[in-house]
Amino acid sequence: MEGLDTLAGEHGTQLSGGQKQTIVIARAILKNPRILLLDKATSALDTESERIVEEALERVMANRKIVVVAHRLTIIRNADIIAVVQKGQMQRKVWN
Repeated sequence: MEGLDTLAGEHGTQLSGGQKQTIVIARAILKNPRILLLDKATSALDTESERIVEEALERVMANRKIVVVAHRLTIIRNADIIAVVQKGQMQRKVWN
């Protein structure tokens, strides 16, 4: 990508799934919400892109709440609270 000058094509057809996902996360951050809900937000990202997004979230979302739904433990490893939900029931809650 070439930053803000990246040609995305109509409806983002020239972007990969991971690139589209990164843009969606960036737009959400730019709205500066007090609470941000991310539902499997990094599922289409490779490991390096996921790490970059995670570091950016940690910096810009200080003093805000982020609720993350994730299947990969790497994205939630630095969370203050981790809740494990299985079949709609909370199985465990861990304070980090």
